[in-house]
This record gives sequence, C-alpha cells and structure tokens, in this order.
Amino acid sequence: MRRFYAKLAEVWPYWLFFGNLDTDGLRMVSLCCSEKLDALAAQGRPLVQVAVDLKDAMNFVVKHLPAMNMLCDGGRKSDREVTTRDQELFRCFGL
Repeated sequence: MRRFYAKLAEVWPYWLFFGNLDTDGLRMVSLCCSEKLDALAAQGRPLVQVAVDLKDAMNFVVKHLPAMNMLCDGGRKSDREVTTRDQELFRCFGL
C-alpha cells in the first residue's frame, strides 16, 4: 500500500491542493511516502503510534508545493488565500 501511494504521489503531485486538512488523510499519504516509519509502543496501550519524521514531512510538503501553487494560480486564488493555505499545511504537518 505504501509503495502504491508513493508512486501515485510521484505522478500526481496535487495532494496539497485537494487534501482535506481536517482529517488525517493527507498526513497518511505523506507517511506512505516516508522512507522509513518508526512504531512506538506505549506500556499499557494495545496500539502503537507511528513516529513522524519531520524531515520526511517537510520533504513531502516542499516537493508538492509547486503543484499546489500552480493550481492556485490557475484557480485565481489571491496571495492571501495561498499564504493561508500554506500556513494551514505547515500546521497540519506539525512544521
């Protein structure tokens, strides 16, 4: 599954424009594109958490920003709207 999304992200770089920032979907796509994942087990909890590598998250955002900006320009988004989206994206990814 991770390889599928990583390959899809290579050929369809518009995730940041269309991604819903109110859900975990966009972060899940970025995790699929991460080179490595670390699972963290917490004592007394039945589930593990996945540690997000901030460098990988930043690489995902930086790689896909040009495509988002191109769509924003084509959609006649104002500079303020684009800046707001950028800020929301960085906040979404904890950057």
